[in-house]
Amino acid sequence: MKKKTLDKRVEGLKAHAAERKEKTEEKLSRIIDQMKKEGSRISFSSVAERAGVSRTTLYAHERIKERIQGLAALSADGGLAEKEMPQPGRTELSDRVRILREQVKKLEADKEKLILQLVDYYELKKENERLHRQLDKKLDRENPVREEGNRHDNG
Repeated sequence: MKKKTLDKRVEGLKAHAAERKEKTEEKLSRIIDQMKKEGSRISFSSVAERAGVSRTTLYAHERIKERIQGLAALSADGGLAEKEMPQPGRTELSDRVRILREQVKKLEADKEKLILQLVDYYELKKENERLHRQLDKKLDRENPVREEGNRHDNG
């Protein structure tokens, strides 16, 4: 009984933490979008200052970290908005390509994890259905009135 209560509490804490992380990531993304529109220089320091968070927080959000790295590489010349930027040189392009390749690897890894989670979900769903059928059979054997009621309901 204590284990179930503890598990529920842990799950609740995990859900709350995930929700907070998602909200923080959305807030940071909106701030970065605004900075791009304004043509502000985008770096870990500037985004952290604008958002009122630490740079550590930015690094803890993988998508935000990769986005800032990409935008910082593109705006290394002092913060021009993307549409106003001159054509990047070979070094900037190779940095951008490297960052994009890292992002693709991360997305591929995330995709693989999601596929594995989906397989686990379907296996758990089948097991849950099997257990429900087993429980229904057991309840029907223990309570004949229920069994008659079930026949009446089904037919």
